[in-house]
Amino acid sequence: MADSVLHIFEPIGKYHVRLVRDMEKNGPATLDVREHISGSDFHGYTRRGARLAGVEAMKSLRESLDLAIKMLETKVEVRS
Repeated sequence: MADSVLHIFEPIGKYHVRLVRDMEKNGPATLDVREHISGSDFHGYTRRGARLAGVEAMKSLRESLDLAIKMLETKVEVRS
């Protein structure tokens, strides 16, 4: 995979957040949230993480995050 990094966001703990695009496949921009390790044996991104391809997937994540934040801020349980 030949990802081109479009933007690097602030890390969230041990996870790095990047907006990438596979230039060989000319695919949609993908939000890549991936664990990054710097150690004596290994330095780089691991397989632990998530990739959300396209605007619709990112909007869906935003809706889920908005609901989770609302639930935590109001301490109200919302079940579907």
